[in-house]
Amino acid sequence: MVSGASFRFVVELKDPVQSFAVVPSNNIDLKEFKNVSAIEMWRAGKLRKQLFSKEEIIANTVEKITFK
Repeated sequence: MVSGASFRFVVELKDPVQSFAVVPSNNIDLKEFKNVSAIEMWRAGKLRKQLFSKEEIIANTVEKITFK
């Protein structure tokens, strides 16, 4: 392949809204994906669930950084 999409992002506009994405540059931040190659997920057309709603983000926050 000479060119193609690098970042894939899909949003299902249902209730609740769900989002899925993959970045081929190994931008893997969740422990269940530590041993998964992001480039292989990207090549296979696979996506991982993304936090989308404010409630999901707050419920899954493990660390908060405040800048002054």
